[in-house]
Amino acid sequence: MEKATFETLLQLLQPHLPTRTVSIEKKVLSHLWFLGNKESFRSVADRFNLSKGTLHATFFEVCEALKVVRPQIIYWPNRNEQARIVEGFLNRTGFPGVVDCIDGFYIPIPGPSEHRADYICRKGFPCI
Repeated sequence: MEKATFETLLQLLQPHLPTRTVSIEKKVLSHLWFLGNKESFRSVADRFNLSKGTLHATFFEVCEALKVVRPQIIYWPNRNEQARIVEGFLNRTGFPGVVDCIDGFYIPIPGPSEHRADYICRKGFPCI
């Protein structure tokens, strides 16, 4: 996440997050770290110098704040915005009719015995 994006997120969340003992920055950073990494509450709490209980409480505070600001962050574009996005995506990629796209992820599979190489991802294992 770019610094400017993070700062915008902080500004949106600030009115909805209490700041008793843990800074808003630490709450949001620990929340994002927990969501983006395969770590336990204990290891994330240690990483951010928080107790597990404090991390647990702040995690849910941030969840509730995100629910409040969600419409400002995630929304479906209106018809004019959709047309602009479709045109921009077509110009940039050559794909027609695209309004939005998301990143994907790999689901590891054992891989078939025939044409196994067709299922090997860039990370070197069979997946879909």
